[in-house]
Amino acid sequence: MQTVEKKETEKQLITLDLKDKKTKNTNKISQETTNEIFYNILFAIVAMIYFNLLILAKAGMAMERLEKDIQVFAGIFMLAGIFFTEKAYKQDKGTRVLTAIECFVLSIHSLSIQYIVKKYGFDFSIYLGASAYIFASYCTLKAIIIYTKGRKQLLNDLSDVKEIVQKEEPIKKEASKKVKDNDVVNKEITEGEKTKSKQTKKKTTKSKTATTNKTTTNKTATKKSSSSKSTNKKASTTSKEKADKKELEQKETKTKKSTTTAKKGSNTKKAPAKKSTNTKKKVAKEVEKGE
Repeated sequence: MQTVEKKETEKQLITLDLKDKKTKNTNKISQETTNEIFYNILFAIVAMIYFNLLILAKAGMAMERLEKDIQVFAGIFMLAGIFFTEKAYKQDKGTRVLTAIECFVLSIHSLSIQYIVKKYGFDFSIYLGASAYIFASYCTLKAIIIYTKGRKQLLNDLSDVKEIVQKEEPIKKEASKKVKDNDVVNKEITEGEKTKSKQTKKKTTKSKTATTNKTTTNKTATKKSSSSKSTNKKASTTSKEKADKKELEQKETKTKKSTTTAKKGSNTKKAPAKKSTNTKKKVAKEVEKGE
């Protein structure tokens, strides 16, 4: 109950402080934004005066003198741009860089007036009047944008929401810290369980791979042994067939030799028988002759 009462009192004090601030700072923009708006309006006025002076000088002055004056003004704008760039570098501000760029653009434009008028055949006074209005409208637009940004910033600074949230943030942070600690512990537990499960999965996968490797090695060994046996059987069968073929060839050669020897013997036996018959015939003829 005491904490709730303290919170309510703090809120009431914050609202009172904000009301006091609102009453003091209503319709007041920061000094920086007002200075930027002033510089932009001043730049627009300077550009308008410059171009209008050139238009008036064209009426009662020779062109050679006018060209020299334009070159002098261009040099002045160039020096102003260099000055603003150095200031921006020292102060580290982007607004000063923009003003320096604007000064450089104005100097380049003033140097290119005579060239553009002569090349494209524009009227001198109309061209300068158009350029004056373009620069003035640009500067006024820039001032309006700066004013709207400053107004939005002022409204954001005067809003009640941010300060109320900032006052109530520490209580929420304490509660959130406890929740975060619990979340961290739970995350650590879950991560530990995940790592354990991963380790067990890795072990199971390793064992499975080992068993598969063993089975594959056994299968390959059996295949190799069967293939070696089959090759040995084939080799033995081929060797036996060769031996049988050799024996058959030897037998055939032996039979051939025996047959040849037998034929020769028969021929030799027949030859003496014929001789004996011849001798008998001769003897019989001789006996007949003697008679």
